[in-house]
Amino acid sequence: RTNEQGFRSNFDYEKVNDKNEVRIAFVGDSYTAGEGVANEKRFSDLVADAFAAKSYNFALSASGVDQQYLIYKNIASDYVHDILVISPHIIDIYRNILEARITVEGQSGKQILVPKPYFKLKNEELVQYNTPVPIERKIVNGYSGKDVLFNPNGFMRDFFHKYFPRRVKEELLKLQFAKEHTGYERKDHPRWMLMRKLLSSIIEEAGNIPIVLAPLPYHRIYMNPRFKERFLELSEGYNNVVFADILDRFKSVSNTDDLNFKKDSHYSEYGNEVVADGIIDIIRKNNLIKEHKSEAKNIILSSETKKKKTYILGISAFYHDSACALVCDGVLIAAAQEERFTRKKNDAGFPGKAINYCLEEAQIDIDDV
Repeated sequence: RTNEQGFRSNFDYEKVNDKNEVRIAFVGDSYTAGEGVANEKRFSDLVADAFAAKSYNFALSASGVDQQYLIYKNIASDYVHDILVISPHIIDIYRNILEARITVEGQSGKQILVPKPYFKLKNEELVQYNTPVPIERKIVNGYSGKDVLFNPNGFMRDFFHKYFPRRVKEELLKLQFAKEHTGYERKDHPRWMLMRKLLSSIIEEAGNIPIVLAPLPYHRIYMNPRFKERFLELSEGYNNVVFADILDRFKSVSNTDDLNFKKDSHYSEYGNEVVADGIIDIIRKNNLIKEHKSEAKNIILSSETKKKKTYILGISAFYHDSACALVCDGVLIAAAQEERFTRKKNDAGFPGKAINYCLEEAQIDIDDV
């Protein structure tokens, strides 16, 4: 579900906190946005639930810290919050230097480059480029693998993951993506200096509120570059910033393959739980939130006593004019044809976009149907 502010959330964000509620804001990329899991299963929401707080998740998929900084400065900072969690994935050190991000065009299936704002350091100050952001979308081939060591075919990839020992596999993957992860090895490396400045800009924009700096690693332990020292050093430079060591949490998991999806590098529900535990512990250890256990219990009880509604989703597809309709307890909530979103007359494909529209109109997830 997406709220009226355009972010994934089961509730609308309010700029003024007149309900005296505890709010925890999050910034990051798709790992923080919770790609592949329901809103309530994301580590951001699990952290908030532990303190009877509200999660204000401003994460943007496929973003670097450059875009995360702009989101916090221009949007998130307008919403009152008590704590900020900054949780970039370690790949973001590479994304920060890109002028465009690679994605797949929904209708053609072709890879395209989408321009984005980005920064360069000049005289130790951030200078922004691609403003306004160009609207041109360039079709490309092979771009997504241009900075890796080699591009294996499907057979080689399956053989590698099935038969290579775990430690050997992770070390080879570290080499495979070494160019993308370059920058953490030295504190004076240009990539890290840019990332440090972007993170520092978010921290300074937030003011004196408590901040948790929680860089997110790969679930494959030895695939990760040595990044901890850089983030720990940054956090120690501020009195209101604490470092959450998520990689150390991952090391305590017996089978780290359980931390992510089998065919996707994003965290599974269990992976989100492990990340949440790490952040919760660091918040409690530093007493950043005064817990109200009775309040949390009341919230749980009130949600359990709510009457469950019955939603029925009707789908017409693979003929012509594919469409869907959503009914709640016998009342029509929303209906739409797929062509309204794809702009393809008499679109006969699966009405995925129409379904998303209906779910958002009802403010529910597909699991509620």
